[in-house]
Amino acid sequence: ADAGSDYTISNIKGAYGLPTELQATNDQTLQMIWGPGSFGYSSLQLRLHKAKQCPLLNMNKVKFDTANHSESGGDNYGEGNLDTKMISSFGLNVSTIVSNTNISASTEEGDGFGQALLDFATELASREVLPHVLSMSLGSLASASC
Repeated sequence: ADAGSDYTISNIKGAYGLPTELQATNDQTLQMIWGPGSFGYSSLQLRLHKAKQCPLLNMNKVKFDTANHSESGGDNYGEGNLDTKMISSFGLNVSTIVSNTNISASTEEGDGFGQALLDFATELASREVLPHVLSMSLGSLASASC
């Protein structure tokens, strides 16, 4: 959203009664967003979001945890950009993991989402460090996935 619209980070935080400058101080705090297919984010879009709406967003705290760094044009790419902007804006200074563990197109337009989610959940449970917050993007699920 443009800074001139009502749908801004500061307005949303205000609606929830959250101080716009509230930041995490514990370096161990971890949040994660997950999605398959073309899910991911553009560092350029995140930098523009920081400049326009969220100057305290710490770009150094947002990282991918796999080699799957998204693909523009896919349905989940836009969703991933939105999710990354929102979670990093509300969890200021929180280490943020952007995770895409399955790049198959079937996870967006076919029946592959369920298997991708199961594989991710199984793998996540075996991690040594778990996120304090986990957001899972359903993107544009095909009805066959449900």
